[in-house]
Amino acid sequence: MRSENLTNTPESLKELANRIAFEVYSFSEGSPEIIDIYSSREGDEGVITLWQGFLEEALDKEPFSVKNRKTPKVRILCEPASRFYSVDLGALLDLGVMPMKYSENPLGKEEYYPQLSLIDRKLLGHIQDGIVIDHIPFGRVFRLVSILGMDNPVFSGRISLGEGYSSRKIDKKGILKVEGVNLFPKQITDIAFYAEGSTINIIKFGRINQKIQTKIPNFMEGIVKCPDLNCLSNEELDHLSWISHRGFEEYKCERCETQFGLDKFQLEGLLNFEYY
Repeated sequence: MRSENLTNTPESLKELANRIAFEVYSFSEGSPEIIDIYSSREGDEGVITLWQGFLEEALDKEPFSVKNRKTPKVRILCEPASRFYSVDLGALLDLGVMPMKYSENPLGKEEYYPQLSLIDRKLLGHIQDGIVIDHIPFGRVFRLVSILGMDNPVFSGRISLGEGYSSRKIDKKGILKVEGVNLFPKQITDIAFYAEGSTINIIKFGRINQKIQTKIPNFMEGIVKCPDLNCLSNEELDHLSWISHRGFEEYKCERCETQFGLDKFQLEGLLNFEYY
């Protein structure tokens, strides 16, 4: 059902609706309760209304009608829901290519994406544009705020934070929500090391636009400084540090075999992360 070109013609919009209906009903965890459609471009109101009808029709038709499966509601306005997906039709039209599957995100713009659950939306309040750092190891939220420089009196973002929330991923977690900020690569690297295993959600217009999983590589060259001043990596400029990640907040220099934790941790480079 792939089309090389996506336009705002009825035929093209119907094909996109069929594509998304097929993908939505293919989710292993079940179809979403709500599909929230909108456009990041101005002047698309008429196209959005037209496409809403096409998508509702595609969701109702065979062979998508499955016994005991509730048809998702399609709406244009965003409201809190326990689970919903969103589609930025304007971003897809700008791209001009029919998506092969829902997980593709070619320009860093969302196509449709699992949003924050109703529970997570209620925790600490709603974020319109900013970041939500979730699954922070218990006891690390306040330290993370300090490391990111968000405890500075001149910091302009609005912060909400909390500790001790239950989590299926870890026993107890912290959450940090910050309105009106963007993260620099150095800050993302800091989060990866000082809130190991956390997830960074980039929020735009009240929706998750991108995610970053802060996974630390097993081996890192020129990223983490060896704390042993006599290590070859600290004495010879042509010998970069070579550090292995041994476990949660446990590191080892593979040149001099020094083992250390965050108490002796010092960055000298940046990690690269995939946005999805």
